[in-house]
Amino acid sequence: SSDLEPEQEKPKRGRPKKIEMDKNWILDMKNVQGDKKYAQNGEEPLIEYILNKIGTTKYIVDLGAKDGYNLSNTRYFAENGYECLLIDNEAEAGDSVEVKKHKLFAGNVVPILKTYKCPYVFDMLSIDMNGIDYWILIEVLNNYSPKLIIAEFNACVPYGKSVTIPNEPDFVWSGDNFFGFSFSAGVKLAEEFGYTIVHQESNMNLFMVKNEYVKDVEIPEVTYEEVHYFKEDGR
Repeated sequence: SSDLEPEQEKPKRGRPKKIEMDKNWILDMKNVQGDKKYAQNGEEPLIEYILNKIGTTKYIVDLGAKDGYNLSNTRYFAENGYECLLIDNEAEAGDSVEVKKHKLFAGNVVPILKTYKCPYVFDMLSIDMNGIDYWILIEVLNNYSPKLIIAEFNACVPYGKSVTIPNEPDFVWSGDNFFGFSFSAGVKLAEEFGYTIVHQESNMNLFMVKNEYVKDVEIPEVTYEEVHYFKEDGR
């Protein structure tokens, strides 16, 4: 991984602008249509819809960005005026000049974000690292306040079981079903840090919105179907 430059200034803290909420905006997400270009499940229209509802600062963080194009939740926004901080390890980022090359773990993610002057409040955090995502999320949310989080969950875990893999900094995914965290663990994490899960996409990605943007908003129950995309690991 790349050496970090000395931190020059602390991220600026601020409060997002208060805006009036349409109480049905989450229920109306089912009618959203739009361009689907890079994201694995075509999430861009839903993301754009949510950001337009909650207000934008035009800043996005993508942890596990790959090369910045392949299966990207953020490339569409980078092409439409957003500043995007893209981070992944050298093996995943390849020859990309846009992606900052670091192997992320819980102990270094915050110093890295500070080095790149990530603001305290920003529009969206996308995290898809097939690994210790849960532990990295805890560190990020103890120090930053993204308005929207798109986080992969492990849908092979039965509903109601709150589990994650251990916090092992050197973890490398083997392509099996031993990775990440369960849907129910994601629900608990959201509650702990003041977020509400408003949607899940394709039994794969959780959409969490900061609670202040869903006050008095109708929120449907979010469930998922247990699926087994990968070979069984046994753990």
